[in-house]
Amino acid sequence: MVSPEARKAHIQALIDMNPTEIVIRRVERVEADGAYTTTETTLPPQQVRIFRDAGTNDSVVVTEAGVEYRTDYFMLAPAGADIRADVNTRDSFTNETGQFEVVDVIPSVVKGIVCGYQCQLVRVK
Repeated sequence: MVSPEARKAHIQALIDMNPTEIVIRRVERVEADGAYTTTETTLPPQQVRIFRDAGTNDSVVVTEAGVEYRTDYFMLAPAGADIRADVNTRDSFTNETGQFEVVDVIPSVVKGIVCGYQCQLVRVK
């Protein structure tokens, strides 16, 4: 099995092949006194890699409003990245490709140590 240090180095090498700097805008819903309040925060710049999975085709989503064609994007981030996607937290960012929203964050764990994150993105615009 690979060591956590080797996996972290591998993830960083993949990011360094085609790095992109992003500034995440985080919207959080926080419960206070039985109600939710929304806070918006801008995080410091982070270096990641954004890519399309070569094995997937564009998705077709059919709803009552019509048909939507969606391209799947993914993001690879190092272990120190601050990226979240859960019920109460939504991260989004804009770069030269468009505006993206993070819909899922999957940690890469080796021997109980987080070595990086793979994130699923939805292109909003």
